[in-house]
Amino acid sequence: MRYGNIEYIINLPFYDGILYIKKAIGKNQEKTLWELWLTVLPNMNKDNYISFEDFKTKATHKERKTDEEMLAMVKILNAAFGGKVVES
Repeated sequence: MRYGNIEYIINLPFYDGILYIKKAIGKNQEKTLWELWLTVLPNMNKDNYISFEDFKTKATHKERKTDEEMLAMVKILNAAFGGKVVES
């Protein structure tokens, strides 16, 4: 078995080893999302059904926020954790 243990990965050139590890992390994330989607599936109906691919895209898609949105979030979190409310 070629991938039976970590020795195969350890003996690869550094960059190739990193690629294998990144791929394994991605597969693990996809498995976790699949299991999460399966737990939500029984509560879906024809009006709120979302395919696994759409669910995965929505869960992994990172939106870029504007500077103003990030600053507003920092202010909210600062106030929520007892910090001083700062107005700009």
